[in-house]
Amino acid sequence: MYPDSKEIPSVSVVCRFLNEILNETLQRVVMQGEISEFTHYRGSGHWYFTIKDDLAQVSCVMFARDNSRVTFTPKIGDHVAVSGRFSFYEKGGRIQCIVSAIRKAGAGMLYEQFLRIKKKLQEEGLFQESVKRPIPRVPKTIGIVTGLQTAALRDALIRLQDRAPYASIIVYPTAVQGLGAELEIASAIDKASQRAETDVLLLIRGGGSIEDLWAFNEEIVARAIRSSHIPVITGIGHESDVTIADLVADLRAATPTAAAEASAMRRTDLLTEVQTQMALLKESFNRSMDNRLITSDLLSRTFVSASSLTNVFLSRHDCVFQTLQNEFVENVYLQRNKLHGLMLNLQTKRPTISFDQIALYTNHLSKTVSLLVQGFENSLTRNTVKLEVLNPNDVLKRGYTWVEYNGQVLGSLDDLNVGQYIKIQFVDGTVNAQIDSISKKLDAS
Repeated sequence: MYPDSKEIPSVSVVCRFLNEILNETLQRVVMQGEISEFTHYRGSGHWYFTIKDDLAQVSCVMFARDNSRVTFTPKIGDHVAVSGRFSFYEKGGRIQCIVSAIRKAGAGMLYEQFLRIKKKLQEEGLFQESVKRPIPRVPKTIGIVTGLQTAALRDALIRLQDRAPYASIIVYPTAVQGLGAELEIASAIDKASQRAETDVLLLIRGGGSIEDLWAFNEEIVARAIRSSHIPVITGIGHESDVTIADLVADLRAATPTAAAEASAMRRTDLLTEVQTQMALLKESFNRSMDNRLITSDLLSRTFVSASSLTNVFLSRHDCVFQTLQNEFVENVYLQRNKLHGLMLNLQTKRPTISFDQIALYTNHLSKTVSLLVQGFENSLTRNTVKLEVLNPNDVLKRGYTWVEYNGQVLGSLDDLNVGQYIKIQFVDGTVNAQIDSISKKLDAS
């Protein structure tokens, strides 16, 4: 049985009663959730929105006098924290939250923390280019800091196997997200640095939300990277993801695969560079030999007029020169064959000879060429001095002459006959004469 109608309260009375209860028991409430609906009434300036989580949702209103102090405009999908009081909206027949303050939560809070850490480390100089270490072009060993079962590790290994099979790989396993992941990452970097068994270190992880990647924004990871004795390349997330670790690293790559590419010179490019250096060395050798041959030829022409006096010596000089040239060429080809053998090793899947050995042989070849050319020049200088000592012009300057008959230098009176026409060579010219008498020197015996 219902009581007398005069004793039954109206809906508005009940609603006011509910409001009083809410105001007395929930004077202030703080909660967070995702904005699923949002309306900004331009006329009044009020905001009407709904925040929710996986199990519930609450209607909210924030009046213009309060939202005018907010530095951002919320949008659907934002994760926010609100402060206010509950009220029962009588006309709508629903409970709503009258919001007095709102701020970003979740990713928004993390982003603000990101900016604070970034500013602090930037002021300390951790991002400066001057403190970053050079990346080796052809590392013998590459270290990778990441999770063992991650797609990032798989992608990096595939790319390195194709690009740089000459390099060994060492993996330093670590968690890459979750509680305490930043401690594991920093520890793995420190371990790699202390062991000093790699030439470059890759810090990689696949894509994810800012929460997933947050371990790479922690200060402890940034300081581990900067303290490392080994240069660090980061490949974290996607191209649009930039973490504190990326800013501190010696080189930032857009993805884990890009980090693998940046860590080592491509094998085919390496072979091309070696071939180019060999071609340049061969060209330099040929040019040097041509210059020495021209110089030798010019020096030899000085003594053409000496005729038979220098023929024997010139013949000996040519023999010495040919011997030096043959030894020179033989040594160069020997060194080139060694270098060619190294190139063939590079073309195999896992060469046993390192690029340092190639550089060593290339350097040795250059030194051999230089030493042989220097030896050739020294020998040429010595022979030139000997030729200059025998220069007939120097003899003629001391008052001597020589006699020619039919272009042959005569060395004895037995080669002369009365009536012959002869040519007498002086230092400043020649005289033609005819023999009218011959007087031999008496034997002293």
